[in-house]
Amino acid sequence: MSFVVAVDSGGTFTDCVVVDDEGRLVWAKSPSTPPRFEEGVIAAVGEAAGRLGLSPADLLADTRLFAHGTTVATNILITRTGARTALLTTRGHEDAIIIGRTVQKVAGLSEGEIIDVARLSKADPLVPRSSIYGVDERVDSGGSVVAPLKLERLERLAARLREEGVEAIAISFLWSFLNPDHERRLRDWLGGNGDGRANWFVTASSDLAPVIREYERTATTVLSGYLKRMGDRLRDAGHAGAISVMHSAGGVSSLDEARDRGVTLLSSGPAGGMLGARALARRLGLDPAIATDVGGTSFDVGTIVDGEPGYAEAPVFAKYPVTVPIIDVTSIGAGGGSIAWIEPESGVLKVGPRSAGAAPGPACYGAGGTEPTVTDANLVLGGIDPDH
Repeated sequence: MSFVVAVDSGGTFTDCVVVDDEGRLVWAKSPSTPPRFEEGVIAAVGEAAGRLGLSPADLLADTRLFAHGTTVATNILITRTGARTALLTTRGHEDAIIIGRTVQKVAGLSEGEIIDVARLSKADPLVPRSSIYGVDERVDSGGSVVAPLKLERLERLAARLREEGVEAIAISFLWSFLNPDHERRLRDWLGGNGDGRANWFVTASSDLAPVIREYERTATTVLSGYLKRMGDRLRDAGHAGAISVMHSAGGVSSLDEARDRGVTLLSSGPAGGMLGARALARRLGLDPAIATDVGGTSFDVGTIVDGEPGYAEAPVFAKYPVTVPIIDVTSIGAGGGSIAWIEPESGVLKVGPRSAGAAPGPACYGAGGTEPTVTDANLVLGGIDPDH
């Protein structure tokens, strides 16, 4: 008997589905474990294995494919809990991502939010200004080198990055989509052996988003340990088969590719849900259809029209544009763990976007949560069995 194991890791819960050779399904759920989400993945697999009467090691040893979707990347972006990152750009253009473009204050907002002009603000910086460094180099709009990159002059900068405890480095030079040579030479030099450089995770904009406009390209690069740790845990637990990771456009990639292109994971969980909704709508003969997913942190909505989900070619995450196409899913902070609060200025009851998450969770979980959530309200109103 062999199995396919699929796991979706969310901000509050981690879900596992196991399919055997005969198409039989077993599913299980486990609390997510931020910031080490891989622990929740292993726990969910263990729950599913128990329902099959197997040990986790036996289940994983007979698993030919382990498929993974996640909203961890989105949660990291929202909470700013990712790796300590530095941005290297062409000298003189260090403030491009801070200044943004004219539309940054309203990027991704609804009409109602845009009308409230007094509350419009720029996005919180992905990288603090103190961690953005200019590099002497320049390529012109024709792709010709104006100022060559001299790696030997960057030893002092590399030493400073090590002293500041930088874990990840994003490189975004002007016009690099026309001539990526400078970015790729610096990427290889920083990621080379010696002086602890091999410990850095380095990404270049010309590898991720080779398109015009440095602001969008830089934002995409900065947004790109979790997947490596999960892969290591699965191998240690006995899984020797393939590991595929869902990406936000609806396809899958290998674990190594997903690690190198983290920005493609920003909406991978909801993308998987939309593909499931498409398959169900086709079986039921429904078109158009609206699909919703109520999670612990968010309420996601997407549409199926003419048998296919919609796509966003230039999605916005936390007011930052990303030049990677994704299945179009709209998310609002109205999940089961979304916290109810009173707006001080108006006295109006609000819900979300802040969530109780996996820890401590809603107050009714008895795990230390004290603020009222949607789940608590559903319990009080009789929508949830208090014994379960």
